[in-house]
Amino acid sequence: MKAQARADTAAGPRRTIPAPVPHQPPDPYPAAEPEPRTAAAGVAAGPAARPTDLVTWAQFAEEMKRTPHPVDRRKLQRLFREAGGRVWVVPGQRGERVSRSDALELHRDLVLAREQAVVA
Repeated sequence: MKAQARADTAAGPRRTIPAPVPHQPPDPYPAAEPEPRTAAAGVAAGPAARPTDLVTWAQFAEEMKRTPHPVDRRKLQRLFREAGGRVWVVPGQRGERVSRSDALELHRDLVLAREQAVVA
């Protein structure tokens, strides 16, 4: 008996067989897969996707005043939202933010459309 106890402790602790788990039928109403989060009402969904070049509308409009093709801030906001651009809200800061590169692309498209209308 002692020899058996010494052999068990030398080999490590005894392993017990776990009790059988009772069978559970599959759930007839499985949880639906969560849909990916999308921008709702133009506000971006998560902080992980936030771009690094965020500016306020006032900052962007101030930059556009120095270009040969100035555009009003409110008109930029309206056209950006109509084009489906993403607007960001930074926690702890007032106002909406927009990606400078996205807004510059919109401004470029506006200028090109304006120049093509003049040529035509």
